Amino acid sequence: MQIQRAIWGAPAATAAAAAPRCVRARRCPGAEAAADRQQHRQQQTQTQQHMQTQQQTQHRQQHRQTQTQHRPLGRRGTLAAAAAAGLLLAAPQRAARAAAARPPAVDPALAVAFQEALAARSFADADAAWGRAIALAPENAAARSNRGTVRLQAGEWAAAYDDLAAAAALEAEQRGAASGVLLNNLGNAEGALGRWPDALRHYRAAGGDAEVGAIALANYALAAWETGDAGAAVATARQLLRRDPEFLDARAALTAFLWGSGQRSAAEGEWEALQQASDGLGAALYSATGAVERVRHRWPPRATAALVAFLNVADEGEAEGYDLVVRRYTFGAA
Repeated sequence: MQIQRAIWGAPAATAAAAAPRCVRARRCPGAEAAADRQQHRQQQTQTQQHMQTQQQTQHRQQHRQTQTQHRPLGRRGTLAAAAAAGLLLAAPQRAARAAAARPPAVDPALAVAFQEALAARSFADADAAWGRAIALAPENAAARSNRGTVRLQAGEWAAAYDDLAAAAALEAEQRGAASGVLLNNLGNAEGALGRWPDALRHYRAAGGDAEVGAIALANYALAAWETGDAGAAVATARQLLRRDPEFLDARAALTAFLWGSGQRSAAEGEWEALQQASDGLGAALYSATGAVERVRHRWPPRATAALVAFLNVADEGEAEGYDLVVRRYTFGAA
């Protein structure tokens, strides 16, 4: 888990993951590809269901444990986040930026609290250490943002939101505006709580950030899809892919959006492009048997369900939400 190390610095890194990149590739005929996939999956249905059940059980057991989050939905390899919400999951603030600022006099006890929090190996220890830092310096936005990020990773949505919202208010007061990283994390917490209009607003605001703008816009696309705005979801995903054709998670999301909105042949084309991406990296990361597990709890449930429907060549798909409740979604053909 990467977080802000400077006591006086900007907020922590996000709990979201970051997406690998992909390249454009040839499209395949939608009907033939769908038929081939359906025949292949009929032979593997029982095995896949057993594997998915085991994976889902394991994920729930780990869901509320503190984890080191590597960017598998980025600019290095995911996006959102993430926070378990997985929303598409943000990038850490650059250390040089924090170092460039002249540090004020620091309370030795506050420095110790930061060091203990950074060295903590469990959620409870990290949460307690950040709590001590906040008690020593209530106006320290970095400490509050870092605790919010830790809580976001642990699935403590409401507590994460409280910290991140407070950190955003402090940054706005002290610097004139909250950072893109912080706004993206705040959007992740809001999405996990079902506050999608607020999440959309903060993702959009973070979308202009030079460092995490693409990640925030990918989260915006997922949030738009979750709220039923298929047009905005598809348009935003395509915009991201025009800028960066190797954005694998955005390509996978666009596949789900297109299938769910009834554009079946276009969805098959995006999937084929994903499978051909980066000398096989796309196929390795987003295989027919592993793609859903890769995005589960990083993407909002409706997008995950649309990907499930695509892979099953079906009009319906199920996905578990941030409340760990499984719901079924129906998607119509064009």
